[in-house]
Amino acid sequence: MSSSIRARNTLAVLALAGALDSAVMAQAPASAGSTTPSAAPLPDGFAPRAFQVLGNPLLEVRDPLDRGLAAELGYAPYWRTVRGTPRPLLLGRAEPGEWKELRAPDAPAARGVWLADGAQIAQGAALYAPLARELVLDVAVTGRARIEVVDGAGKRFARDVDAPAGAPAVRITGAEIAAEFGAAPLPRLTVLVAGAGARVERIELRAALPAPDAAALLREIESELAWFFATWSERALDSVGPRATAFWARDFDAETGATLALLPKSPVLDAYWQQLLDAWEADPRPEWGALLERHFADLLELGLHPATGLPRAWNAERDEPFDDGTLEVHVYMRHLLELAERGPQSLRKRALGAALRIGELVLARGVLPDGSIAAAYRSFDGAPSTDTVPIRRLDVPAQLARLSAQSTDARFGNAAREALFALEFAHHWPGTWDHIDPGFDDNFGHYGERAVAAARALPSVAAFQEFAVTGYLRYGPLLTQALRFGGNIAADQTRCWWILRELAVLDPGLRDVTRVLLLEAARNHFHGQQGAAGAWLDVTIQGFEPISNLPVGDTSGVPQNLLGGLAHVYEREPDLAAPELRAMFAAVMLSTRAQYKQQYGYVSGTRRSEGRGATNSAAATLRYTSGLVAMLRRLKGLD
Repeated sequence: MSSSIRARNTLAVLALAGALDSAVMAQAPASAGSTTPSAAPLPDGFAPRAFQVLGNPLLEVRDPLDRGLAAELGYAPYWRTVRGTPRPLLLGRAEPGEWKELRAPDAPAARGVWLADGAQIAQGAALYAPLARELVLDVAVTGRARIEVVDGAGKRFARDVDAPAGAPAVRITGAEIAAEFGAAPLPRLTVLVAGAGARVERIELRAALPAPDAAALLREIESELAWFFATWSERALDSVGPRATAFWARDFDAETGATLALLPKSPVLDAYWQQLLDAWEADPRPEWGALLERHFADLLELGLHPATGLPRAWNAERDEPFDDGTLEVHVYMRHLLELAERGPQSLRKRALGAALRIGELVLARGVLPDGSIAAAYRSFDGAPSTDTVPIRRLDVPAQLARLSAQSTDARFGNAAREALFALEFAHHWPGTWDHIDPGFDDNFGHYGERAVAAARALPSVAAFQEFAVTGYLRYGPLLTQALRFGGNIAADQTRCWWILRELAVLDPGLRDVTRVLLLEAARNHFHGQQGAAGAWLDVTIQGFEPISNLPVGDTSGVPQNLLGGLAHVYEREPDLAAPELRAMFAAVMLSTRAQYKQQYGYVSGTRRSEGRGATNSAAATLRYTSGLVAMLRRLKGLD
């Protein structure tokens, strides 16, 4: 590794280590405590376990990044101010302090808050709805305070206290709340504490989640994927026209299985085949391998233009290609290269040959005068197109780097490096802690991923890793502040978790600090993206709360990004967070199944359509299963 990378990584550790040091302790799961669910039975091996689910339960402010922003904003990480002016309790002082004091480097850390004149703080938390009765809330408070719990239906439980110094923490249980509500509290929960002269030093909420061991979760995922791959191949693939193909041609109903419509243009490659390849590598079932071979044969014969080798679309009804379209080619190159690297042995040589053919055309037609490389090409003649969004600029170069590694042809790697230099010339990483996106989720999420992929393929070319590290240095501190102080947290930030994780693999010196950051991000998304019905969805979090109807690509329905993100962060034992991450994944998986699954697939949208003539496309199933495949691979020790 170059000295410049080492120096930058050292800076990253110095900048983030102090800021994140307390996050693990502040949010670590409570010791295991068995609970007995009072709702529908869980799958075998999914016994409930209690976890502490509030961020910063000690209401601390002690890290350098936190102190400056807390002094400016006037609140402790994760605890939003509802009304009034909470004041910090500074260690070693009897009287409440002022937030501005935290700016001084020698000022004591804060732990706890003083609430007077009705000042109120709040934090939301996710619950697994069938186990909501098992929650336990503890509030360590001295003085006069009101503790409230508001559920997703707006029902409010309140308790007024006047606690003397040294009194035990006030405890409120889910059973008490259920008795007052007449039913278990509904997610998502909000905890509020107001005071009329009260010292609040700890607020902990323990909630029960389904907590499978690794073997139980693996069994459940494998069963679900076996159902999915078989159902999709039977009902979605092309069975119309003179010739049946392995291309996606039919949209079908999740409830009845009936065909709803034929796709006007069938993609010759879609997410199903990448998921199948990823699953097959982790669990090489013969029927999955046979499907991969069937698709590859059709892709080679029908899906790639015979004159150019470029991908094209297919008319399933007439069994004719669409040759005049312009397609972005990186997805096809990636799939071919991954087949060549880790697919069935019988396909590898031919897959590499097909990727080489596309690569040669890119070198001949796609390299632009400034060294950048076109992302899209017309199928029948290879004409390049620059009519693509800017974040596609490293899509093809990343695959050229991989092609260079697999073919040992340096021309492809050289072209990829020159394309990176062309991008770097005027590049910057935009964003602030309160508006970290779209710089983080889009720019870093695309450029960073492509740079890391190229760095893994060509570790001797330092430029790719160095470029990705500049994004890490920029966004690591901003992400920390966004998570803790209520910045905008987009659902698709999870794509960046893979980048951060892989950078820590490339440089183990980044591992510890990155691990803490990823765990904090996973908990933040888990607690912020739950809907009122108890199911999770891909939605932006702003000010610690889920915000719907934003024009930023959020999707209603199955939480593809969250499931995939939790899988990215998961590491097998002896990782201390493994049980908690499996529990969060299981809660999201089971609630998604309960909310959206029908006999033949997962419905699109927030709920099943009903009434005469109602239909429910099963297309959302592909979004759900992508996270299951990712977790399958992590449980098997891949990726």
